[in-house]
Amino acid sequence: MKKQVFTVSALAAALTLSTGFNALADGWVDENGRKAYVYDNGNRAGFGWFTDPATGLQYHLDYDGYAMTGTRVDGFWLDDQGVKHEKTETEIAQENARKEELASRPSPAKAQANATQAAALAKTTGIAASTFRMVYQKEYKALMDLYYIDTFDKLKAMENTTITRFGNDDFQETTYVYNAEGKGRLISSSLYKVTSNRNYYYKPYALELSFNRSYLSTQEETDLFQEMFRKLVVGALGENQGKAVYDRCFAEQVGAGVSFDHSATTDTGNSYVLTYQNDIITIQVTCLEKTLEVPETASEENAEGNTENADNNASDGTAENADSNTSDGTTENADENISDGTTENTN
Repeated sequence: MKKQVFTVSALAAALTLSTGFNALADGWVDENGRKAYVYDNGNRAGFGWFTDPATGLQYHLDYDGYAMTGTRVDGFWLDDQGVKHEKTETEIAQENARKEELASRPSPAKAQANATQAAALAKTTGIAASTFRMVYQKEYKALMDLYYIDTFDKLKAMENTTITRFGNDDFQETTYVYNAEGKGRLISSSLYKVTSNRNYYYKPYALELSFNRSYLSTQEETDLFQEMFRKLVVGALGENQGKAVYDRCFAEQVGAGVSFDHSATTDTGNSYVLTYQNDIITIQVTCLEKTLEVPETASEENAEGNTENADNNASDGTAENADSNTSDGTTENADENISDGTTENTN
């Protein structure tokens, strides 16, 4: 009988030594300076938050079952003993502010949604208004789709015209062109999508609009394409700057041999460069790209089709609309938006 007792005691001692723990009961054990919680069956508490059943204190155990110390987990501080401390009011406020800041950052999906919404609104207003490149380009492409297709429908009804259209749309750029057969590009709009200046195809401006007036052959073609160009200019620069630029380029004193350059900002703050040389007009627009503008839902007035906007921005090319949008403006407006002194700017 004594021999059996000795055998059981020896076995228990052997088990204790083989586990490397200091006790058989539930509790914390020290392993080379690190704490682990071991149950009486020899199993260790696993990864994650752990509440000590004896004290009610909380700890966070790593993947090896050791209590983490002197760090933060889920924003909670673990002291040198691994005990979790509740967050202070200041820490909670800072955490909430950080969450709000992260939520406000434009994700790719959010940016695409904003751009799509802005494009729909641009069709109503006739203007690309955003200062963020991707949104501005989405807005302007919606206008290009409208005006290039509308012009083509009217061009098909003309007799003896040799003007044709073509275009391309890929990851680098979207370009729509009307071509004067045997001469070259009559009118073109290009949206440059590459935004990294390390890319070979990068251009700093988001849009380049070009019009060669000398390629127009008939009065019918002149009326059609000048009205189209006016809409594209207003769409790119805004109603005020667009009208001023158009009026200057088509003023009576501007003709063959006249050249000038002009730099300014659009109605919404983007920068643009205007170049006029021998009847070729080029406009390049560079976006601010400082804020991602989220366009408001179109107002009830816009949704119902405000008469003034419809006449001025999305007209179908009638004489009445042409008169209201291609007027030469007052001297005050011309001076305010863009100088009309060709002598000073003539090369």
